[in-house]
Amino acid sequence: MTQQTYIVVNGAGLNVRSKPDTKTGKVIRKLTMGEGFVAYDVFIVRNETWARLSKGDSVYQEYCMIEMTGRPAFARSQYLSAPQPSSGDDWRNAIDGWARSRGFVGPQP
Repeated sequence: MTQQTYIVVNGAGLNVRSKPDTKTGKVIRKLTMGEGFVAYDVFIVRNETWARLSKGDSVYQEYCMIEMTGRPAFARSQYLSAPQPSSGDDWRNAIDGWARSRGFVGPQP
């Protein structure tokens, strides 16, 4: 799997654990609401979807649960790749379009 970027949408945040198990995985740190993170692998264990936050195959690994069947997602995927504008005018128009898609109503460039 290629790496994917996620953002925490759970108001209580997400616990990052030493293994993908809420009972035996030691809590290493906590991600807060709105915080982004990179998942290097996503997989399902029982009814839980987990993300591996550690890159490579080192002994030290970090995991967080991003979804549980029957509950709202704890984190959502973010697609950051977008075509790059080729000129200054294209860049201004791309930024203006992005801002307007998020509610900006000011003057156009």
